[in-house]
Amino acid sequence: MGVGMLSMPYAMRLGGWAGLGALAGSLALFNVSAHALVAGLGRLPPGAPPTYPALGAAAFGDRGKGIVTLLAVAEFGGGAVLTLAFAFSQAHLFFPASAPLSRVAPWVLAAIAPLLAVPSFSKLTSLSALGNIASVAVFGGVALCALADPSRAHAAHAHATTPPPHHAIGWGVLRAAGIFSVAVSGHSSLPALRASMARPEKFHAVINAAFACMALLYGGVCTVGYAYWGDGARQVVTASIARESPFAGRALLPAFPALTLDAVVGGCVLLNAVTTYPALIMVVQANVLAAAAGPAAPRVRAAPR
Repeated sequence: MGVGMLSMPYAMRLGGWAGLGALAGSLALFNVSAHALVAGLGRLPPGAPPTYPALGAAAFGDRGKGIVTLLAVAEFGGGAVLTLAFAFSQAHLFFPASAPLSRVAPWVLAAIAPLLAVPSFSKLTSLSALGNIASVAVFGGVALCALADPSRAHAAHAHATTPPPHHAIGWGVLRAAGIFSVAVSGHSSLPALRASMARPEKFHAVINAAFACMALLYGGVCTVGYAYWGDGARQVVTASIARESPFAGRALLPAFPALTLDAVVGGCVLLNAVTTYPALIMVVQANVLAAAAGPAAPRVRAAPR
């Protein structure tokens, strides 16, 4: 669960309540494909490493190996850039408004750099736990806005009493499905993740549990965020909290005037981004090393009938 959840209410704005169907469909599709991907690793030729590039090579030869590696690196490399951009933007909240990005970026990179020395996915467990706690806290911030403002008086661009009843099922739902797909994807990491498990036979149960957690959290952010902000939901939920919530600019504790809800949520997003970035880079590294390790595995051919 990464920064994709920040755009959940906006995705609902694009597709209306029909977007929940797009979210459910994305979760189901990516859950099934996750199981299928790892099941395919069990059909690799003897001696082939259980990696994503090896799977591409077994299916389509050297060309498949190259294409799979390119797509995996592009996916997670792009995700790393996006995550870093979110980290910079959220860290900027804790600097003077006039501070340039060149002043903010070194502090973020200094915090991330030691985490890149973590040797394996299994060693990232504590960081992942922190990131997930931060994700739950972001949902808590969205829910707090709705609970503290039941009349939706602060949701300036939303309807006064009810969220928009529906949107036409079409382009908006497809765009929403694209956002949801980005939020629940990341399959290129699954072979390396499974290989790092102490009990890899539990992989399928873990995947089901992970997608159940995403369904609860993403579904909650979608439902509560869209019910509150409606068609006023911004591209990222942190902007909605900062500008259109009962806590905008207000201190949560009088003794700490800088401790506003948008600052707390921004800090949680920053924590999530910082703890997610090392895993993204590790996936890129794992796929590049797997692709460079020796010749392609023999292609798997269908057995004659």
